[in-house]
Amino acid sequence: MLISLRGFEWLAFYIGKIRPMFAFIGSGKALFLANNGKRYVPGKLSDMATQYVKLAWVDHTGACHLYRYNTDVRQWC
Repeated sequence: MLISLRGFEWLAFYIGKIRPMFAFIGSGKALFLANNGKRYVPGKLSDMATQYVKLAWVDHTGACHLYRYNTDVRQWC
């Protein structure tokens, strides 16, 4: 998987500072954790992104995918 330097820096920050605030013994080795310290269930991040797109009043088919794609492209600019 390709990752930009900035993306790597944010990931290192998350692992070092943020994840420990939510992690507990039951978190296991999951990289990303929900607010309750548990691993995300499959599809949960997509559901969350879809809700954020709807809250932004974007009424476009595939808007969630376009949002993720645009975010990825911006990291490389």
